[in-house]
Amino acid sequence: LIKAQDISIEIFDISGRSYGLILTESSRSEGVHTESLNLAGIPAGNYILKMHGQSGSLDVKVVKK
Repeated sequence: LIKAQDISIEIFDISGRSYGLILTESSRSEGVHTESLNLAGIPAGNYILKMHGQSGSLDVKVVKK
């Protein structure tokens, strides 16, 4: 992150269906971060993680096997 801010992460399947927020308005300091995400209950497949913060958003493609 380029500055301290609250972030949220939502997961979507490739058809755009939301599986909900997996991180909600969580405060993070400036810098690089690593998150462990619990994806139990979400079937195997291709997904997009949408990360939102005050300074912008980022989409990341992920595969759950």
